[in-house]
Amino acid sequence: EGLSVGSTQTVTWTTTGTVGEDVTISYSTDSGKNFTTIISSTTNDGSYNWTVPNVVSDNCLIRVTDTSNALISDISDNYFSIGGDPEISLNRSQLNFGYLVGTRTPETQTILLSNNGSGSLNWTAGSDVGWIGLNPAGGSGDAVISVTIDPTGLAAGTHTGTITFNSSNAVNSPQTVTVSLSVKHASQDQAPFGSFEIPENGVTGVS
Repeated sequence: EGLSVGSTQTVTWTTTGTVGEDVTISYSTDSGKNFTTIISSTTNDGSYNWTVPNVVSDNCLIRVTDTSNALISDISDNYFSIGGDPEISLNRSQLNFGYLVGTRTPETQTILLSNNGSGSLNWTAGSDVGWIGLNPAGGSGDAVISVTIDPTGLAAGTHTGTITFNSSNAVNSPQTVTVSLSVKHASQDQAPFGSFEIPENGVTGVS
């Protein structure tokens, strides 16, 4: 989970057994090595609204401690990030496919997606045409997206589609990849032609 600096987040907890009337809430940006106090004492009612501080880290934790007994404490199970902005990075901006009617469908191609910024990158992907398939079509963080083509029913000619990648918090969302598909009938397919010659051994001055 990625938290924006200055946003208000609700820290929640539950207690069982004998726990004091008040708790201390703190956070860590270094995987739990050190903690900074959010509030030294607040009512143990299971909820506290926290204004996220101006820090940048991907290894943050929250700790809730019994104010009257520091041995009674618990830390959030997973890391979260604060600050920074994720950025969608794609290794391709164009994909080209070819299909000869009656033969096997084009081979799968891939797009590499990565986070070129900081913080958590949650993304989704979709196409504006039905003949483009994507797997996966969403996720969190880096991914390899397989792009498949289903040319069934497409007429001969060149077809184009667009894959769009969206993220609610990336600074450069959305990002797109253009897909081009050339469909031909067997009668349009031609074998290569021409010739290639090289000079004999020892011949110089030939261009």
